[in-house]
Amino acid sequence: MPLHASQSDRDIETAVKNSHVFIKYLQNDDIKISSKDGVVTMTGVVSGNYHKSLAHETVAGIPGVKSIDN
Repeated sequence: MPLHASQSDRDIETAVKNSHVFIKYLQNDDIKISSKDGVVTMTGVVSGNYHKSLAHETVAGIPGVKSIDN
């Protein structure tokens, strides 16, 4: 994997975790974020479907995200 792809993936993961939505509304949910080549995988437990949708919409808005698996 090229170095820039790895750095971009770390940037995506950091951006998601530091997003206003994750800090303010999803901090009590157990969501793990990983990114590989711009494909973000979310795993964990959320308190309801609304939080799942909110997490998905937030990740989709992060620059560099190509697709989301959850």
